[in-house]
Amino acid sequence: MTIEIANRLCAYRKMKGLSQEELAEKIGVTRQAVSKWERAEASPDTDNLILLSQVYHVTLDDLLNKDPDAQEEKTSSTDSVSFKNGIHINSANGDDVHVDWSGVHVDSANGDHVRISLHGIMVDENTTTDTCDKEPLSTKRKHPFISDGLWALLCCFAYLLFGCLNICGGWGLGWLVFLTIPLYSSVWEAIEKKDVSEFCYPVFVTLIYLVLGFFLGWWHPAWILFVTIPIFYSVCKAFKKA
Repeated sequence: MTIEIANRLCAYRKMKGLSQEELAEKIGVTRQAVSKWERAEASPDTDNLILLSQVYHVTLDDLLNKDPDAQEEKTSSTDSVSFKNGIHINSANGDDVHVDWSGVHVDSANGDHVRISLHGIMVDENTTTDTCDKEPLSTKRKHPFISDGLWALLCCFAYLLFGCLNICGGWGLGWLVFLTIPLYSSVWEAIEKKDVSEFCYPVFVTLIYLVLGFFLGWWHPAWILFVTIPIFYSVCKAFKKA
């Protein structure tokens, strides 16, 4: 394979916003094979060339002989929106957005990818936009379960449920669920930083106090819980110095 064809294969892939690994998964080969094609160290066989042309939505002649910039000019003039099995938005600049019950998936034209689901937020950054032979990805996860935003949405849903079904105090007391938002976030901060003082203990105490007061009428002596706040931080500080 000539270096011109190799560069053309790389250019078409980037135009579609695919990483080498994603392209490899689509056509059933290894990422190393794609990398070798784009470095002109190996040539895809006929079957793989056909698959590549289908993925890139070009003819074999376009794939082997034509400049992808001309193809991009023809295909990038309009945006498209589809509502089949979710919401699919393909923008003119190559960015793709897909929303369904599994979450939100965003694929940018430069090869960056964002996934938002019940498992959290994952960002894959394409750190090699200028070269085709290497594509290291740095993956960042917020925390292993649910993102802060999704947790807030779940709290809103819980509040509506409590109100409509008149459970857990209905509309009048169901709002207490919103106090769990900073608690949830701070738990993972404490775990990630291995520092218990990152936990929003004052909010936790306030939540417990309100629950005991509203549901059991224990406004007194439950107020003693607030005395534990300075004790909590003093103990945390002592452990840090130890």
